[in-house]
Amino acid sequence: MTGVVTSPAGHAMQLKIYLSSTYEDLKDYRERVYRELRALRHDVIAMEDYVAADNRPLDKCLADVRASDIYVGLFAWRYGYVPPKGNPRKRSVTELEFREAVKHKKPCLLFIVKDTALWPPNRMDANTGENKRGDRINELRRELREERLAGAFESADELATKVVTALYRWQIDSTATGPVPAAAASARPGPGARAKARKLHATLWEPGSRLRVKFLDGEPALRERVLRIAHIWTAYANLTLEPSEDEDAELRVSFKGQGMSYSYVGTQSLVVPKTQPTVVLGWVRETSAIDELESVVLHEFGHSLGLLHEHNNPDGDIPWDKVAVYRDLTGPPNNWDEANVDNTIFSIWDRKLFPFTKPFDPHSIMAYPIPATWTKNGFVTGRNVTLSQADKEFIARLYPYG
Repeated sequence: MTGVVTSPAGHAMQLKIYLSSTYEDLKDYRERVYRELRALRHDVIAMEDYVAADNRPLDKCLADVRASDIYVGLFAWRYGYVPPKGNPRKRSVTELEFREAVKHKKPCLLFIVKDTALWPPNRMDANTGENKRGDRINELRRELREERLAGAFESADELATKVVTALYRWQIDSTATGPVPAAAASARPGPGARAKARKLHATLWEPGSRLRVKFLDGEPALRERVLRIAHIWTAYANLTLEPSEDEDAELRVSFKGQGMSYSYVGTQSLVVPKTQPTVVLGWVRETSAIDELESVVLHEFGHSLGLLHEHNNPDGDIPWDKVAVYRDLTGPPNNWDEANVDNTIFSIWDRKLFPFTKPFDPHSIMAYPIPATWTKNGFVTGRNVTLSQADKEFIARLYPYG
């Protein structure tokens, strides 16, 4: 299955995003934003796609702005390269890209570095004397702040969070204002309604379901990171993950897992008492590396959407060395009994749980890492940290649009 998955309103969930900034001073910030947007599988055009310098090819840049779905502009204390030809108002490439986006009515997400942020003096026009000793960038910053309501940032992490959050809100708002096909509209629960299980394949949600996510504990920054990563699934599935404080939220997340991470599978969450979590992320912290966060969060939220462990796929035919697996998992640190090993590792799922066959995928985010010592022929799977192509196709088929 190929092609771009679309929302009920017809908006592409995978967007072409033009990421604009001056070069050297915002390089690390731009890279952080780029990685976050690419993790959401958007097509991002950044300065590095041209040349490693401010003086990128203007005609090409402006054409790419026009071809984009959305413009993201980052601004600090440098005005940037001013093309000497065909530029009567002597504007920088960065400002020209912004003006082109406005001219063609592109949605613009704008962010300026905070006045209080520590910044290298040699990357400020006011100190280097460039572009009227900072007057040009100060004038542009004033417009962005006062007339365009630009967001402010200090660190690269803060910026990435704000960009992704703003983008997600724009997607929700733009989808909400578009026409919704009758089939999709009838599948969506109304405000305050609980999402429902399907009549067939009852561990799966109805396509178009809004799943409310309530955090029972955890710091705000960690909650935001988790929800941002979990949203990657919704780029491919006709489902919505919505932050909520409702007591009966379908998904309730806790970070108090005594070193464990697990999730109920799909609509099993509906029978869990309201005071208890349906998703436990005991392995993640605010300081966790992005790969660790993605691996754990995507895996557990995959269960919440109804997916099962890939090593239990009946088409896997994994040649287990059961003696070795029992030896390793019944000892520390797991200390499982053999019945738990049988259920977690060696069982296979009933094919009737899904509406179609899922080919075995060792690269799936739902696959456990399998060391060579656990199999008779040296078969291994590594630690997968993001969705595989087969994951995207499978979830899109389970939760189609229209």
